[in-house]
Amino acid sequence: MPGRPFTVPAHGQASPKDPIRTDTTAGSSGGSQRRDTDPVAIAKKDVPILVMSTVIVVAAGLAVAAAILFLVPRGETGESSGPVRIGLASSIEKQLEEGPFFQADPLGGNRSFWVALEDGEIVALVIEAPGRPGCVVDYRGRDETFVDCDGEPVATEALDRYSLTVSTDEATEGALLVDLEVVEPAPAPAVTSP
Repeated sequence: MPGRPFTVPAHGQASPKDPIRTDTTAGSSGGSQRRDTDPVAIAKKDVPILVMSTVIVVAAGLAVAAAILFLVPRGETGESSGPVRIGLASSIEKQLEEGPFFQADPLGGNRSFWVALEDGEIVALVIEAPGRPGCVVDYRGRDETFVDCDGEPVATEALDRYSLTVSTDEATEGALLVDLEVVEPAPAPAVTSP
């Protein structure tokens, strides 16, 4: 088989687990050996490439940080300075074709809500059953119904809701805005069992 002849390292030399390669730089007598793990000097021609690569990586990191700061709502956690955007009304309507979805408090507080359709309109339903603090309402996809903490069905009309509007401002036109400071009472009174 043509190619390089197979050689077995002599006693005291490197084993296959400890590779050694011969230094083939100009002026070498061939007797000097260097391990693959030995440091190698950076060539002067590579310095501009390394500097430019570092600048690009730092700039990309700063761009990501700026985007995060721009997208995160202002104000302290849990505090609202007015309605918050949860997305475009048109895309949320399409998403609701699959059923209601849970929306965590956009401000990081404890005012999470369900986004659902009620009589063809989008609503932001408070997750607690009215008059029952701590009784969280859940959605059962298999039954396509909301249930209270006792597993009893709850109509959307029996749940309080946050004020919801669609923006008409030029900069945010079509955005769905939820005001977490304004809770509207349920349109139908909750039915309580005796």
